[in-house]
Amino acid sequence: MSRDLHTDSDILSMLCQVALVAALCACLLVDSCEPAHASAPREWTRDEVAIARLTVSEASFGGGADARVITWIVAHAAARRGMAPAQYVAEVHHRHTRSSQRPWLAGLDETLREPAGWPSDVPWQRGALAWEQRLADVRRYLADDRHGCDGTPVTWGGTVDRERITRMVGNGYRVVRCGATANVFLGRRP
Repeated sequence: MSRDLHTDSDILSMLCQVALVAALCACLLVDSCEPAHASAPREWTRDEVAIARLTVSEASFGGGADARVITWIVAHAAARRGMAPAQYVAEVHHRHTRSSQRPWLAGLDETLREPAGWPSDVPWQRGALAWEQRLADVRRYLADDRHGCDGTPVTWGGTVDRERITRMVGNGYRVVRCGATANVFLGRRP
């Protein structure tokens, strides 16, 4: 006598097999079976990737306040020039993201895959989480459109830019306070 009814464990076993086959097919279709990150997969825009890469170059992965202000400056400077932020970064800040002493910066992209030259002493899983978080932060900063400073920032500089910052302050710029930042942000005097 043949059995027409399946037990719960038979059904569960079949569902698991179907799910496994579907996951394997998905891996083959996208040519990647890397583990998924904790958050849902997202599609990042060219603008988000370019700005996020610049903020990592300028303030590393930890500089949240710096990232917010740099995102705001880039978005507004690009808009004033009638350009997309990615184009603005490519034309104005290319030195920081393409020919850096940290070649892995250029490889940070929307795929969240480990870039060539990533430091061997830092596990990429940690880097990927930080990179994905920075991309999400930039998306949020672009949507929020607030810089968080006590004046309107138009540019920034780090410790290596001390002479340039001093010259700019002497030529009509002022330091604007933007919270705990690694960089110095400047605005025009009223």
